[in-house]
Amino acid sequence: MLIAMVPVFTLVFFVLLFKKKASKFEIVSIVLGFLGIVILSWPTQGIMNVSGNILGNVLLILAAISFALSLMEKLEDGSPVVHMRNVLWIASIVLIPLALLFEKPLQMDINHTQIFSIIILGMFHAGIVYILYNLLIQREGALFASFSNYNVPVIGVTLGYVVLKEPLFSQHKIGMLIILFALLFSNEDIFRKWVR
Repeated sequence: MLIAMVPVFTLVFFVLLFKKKASKFEIVSIVLGFLGIVILSWPTQGIMNVSGNILGNVLLILAAISFALSLMEKLEDGSPVVHMRNVLWIASIVLIPLALLFEKPLQMDINHTQIFSIIILGMFHAGIVYILYNLLIQREGALFASFSNYNVPVIGVTLGYVVLKEPLFSQHKIGMLIILFALLFSNEDIFRKWVR
């Protein structure tokens, strides 16, 4: 749900803060993408606690707003590697004191598998992905970059099916199809070429 909300808030901030006019294609794309994520992530084993608690929902919305606001800042001029290095240093300045305050980071019991997972997350999630994301924002803009969030659940479900042999229900296929149509609508030129 967090991923689905980022393009929604990005568009809202563009319209409210930057007086950008949203095209019909952008609005349709965001609505379709959000619907696709809802269908894709809906519980398959009956309705569990779908609504969650109020604090959890508030935190979810705040996280989406925070992520959407981070897209508003286009880091112009200079290397994306340097920009992301600086961003991660600043994040560390904030996170290290919070970790010391709320956790016991010096008393961690980490095995080799967890260390390997942390290294992979650091290299790919916090490193390479954000460099590529920064390049995408520089070249195509924040709104277009926010649409890339719709790819994450589709790839995650597909990898879960192929690699982990997780079940792929019809609702997953419908949700992924809707998301792919949303991505098609995100670019008016590509959509018109596809229709022809």
